[in-house]
Amino acid sequence: MTRTRTLRLRSGSRSADMAGIALIVFGGTGDLTQRKLYPSLYHLAQRGRLPKGFSLYGVSRKTLTDKEFRRNIERDIRAFAHGKIDEKAVARVTGAAHYLSADLNHREGYERLEARLKPGTLRLFYLALPPRLFTPIVEHLDRCGMARALGAARSRVIVEKPFGYDYASGKKLERVLSAAFDEPQIFRIDHYLGKQAVQDLLAYRRGHPAFERSLDAGHVAAIRIDALEPGGLEMRGPYYDGAGSIRDMTQNHLLQLLAFMTMKLPRTSSAATIQSARAKVLKAVRPFRNRVDLLIGQYRGYHSEPGVDKDSRTDTYSSLVFEVNDARWKGVPILVRTGKRLTRKLTAVTIEYKPKQGKRHVFQLDPHPHVANEMGDYERLLLAAFDGERELFVSAAEVLNSWKAVDPFLKAAKRTKPILYRKGSLGPKGKTA
Repeated sequence: MTRTRTLRLRSGSRSADMAGIALIVFGGTGDLTQRKLYPSLYHLAQRGRLPKGFSLYGVSRKTLTDKEFRRNIERDIRAFAHGKIDEKAVARVTGAAHYLSADLNHREGYERLEARLKPGTLRLFYLALPPRLFTPIVEHLDRCGMARALGAARSRVIVEKPFGYDYASGKKLERVLSAAFDEPQIFRIDHYLGKQAVQDLLAYRRGHPAFERSLDAGHVAAIRIDALEPGGLEMRGPYYDGAGSIRDMTQNHLLQLLAFMTMKLPRTSSAATIQSARAKVLKAVRPFRNRVDLLIGQYRGYHSEPGVDKDSRTDTYSSLVFEVNDARWKGVPILVRTGKRLTRKLTAVTIEYKPKQGKRHVFQLDPHPHVANEMGDYERLLLAAFDGERELFVSAAEVLNSWKAVDPFLKAAKRTKPILYRKGSLGPKGKTA
């Protein structure tokens, strides 16, 4: 009889004292900054974790005064922050905020930005914009001497996903970034890496030698990675309709979970060794038995979502089967599923053992029990970027290897009509592998 073991992960966080940091947000009036970034800065202020001398600059084409920008940030904090509002923490964030209206395609705006920044301040340039807008920003930062010329101790760039739209565009984007910044200056955000539950997967592997020894093709029959959501697009219609579930979830978040469970544990816990281990195993990921086994679906009513094309064939559900083509894992199918408007919320990694093992391990990452005062993923990522700690961020090799792994499925999805499924269901009827 199969025994199920569910591990719900939890732990705290660490931080460091920081000073003299300017966070410059390109796309400072966008949806991501409103829902995630500004509320996370507020929670850091609430914890007393914003660095001394912290300043925030929003940069966008929209015309706003500093006062209007601060009022908008306060509105976003009150709308999206958790718990009872701490007025002193609100004032700490809004009091540090400044706004610059600029055409990002012209040098003049960058020169005005440079003039407003205090000399000697560490600059963190946060690109909260679509990838097509990265190139002019990065090139102008470089030409104005605000990129590689300052070094990692004075200048860093934080990049939000998606890191391109396929392997070719991802490679082009990496060329743009590496032409202006050195790799230690580049912080690519995959917010799953900021989740403590995800980081604790490695801690569990290190702390349980018997479990670690069972992770190979001799013991494991299959691995399943699920990220199922009852919610919809959350006002991200234009972005999501151009991306779909494979680009939005599988290429980044879910392949990172795959890497965490299948990579060889490095002897040390440095950022470089962990990123290298993840990149190495992702390089070996391919469609199971070189067969593109794919099931895609779209929930009924998707075309009525704001910002969605009425004839869209974008997938809101996908089920893909991979394998890791190395001596440890070859022949083990890895089913990766994600979808929206499903019956329940679940993010989990399930290890299915062969019959003689008689058990399975289920690592349930979400939902998991509430931990009092637990730090959120964006809070943890911001602190790591302030400190220059890159373990929670993705390397260029990881990005490109992940795109290579999903590209065959993206090409197949383009030729495939998604199966319609009912909202609140288990997804489309069909099977993979």
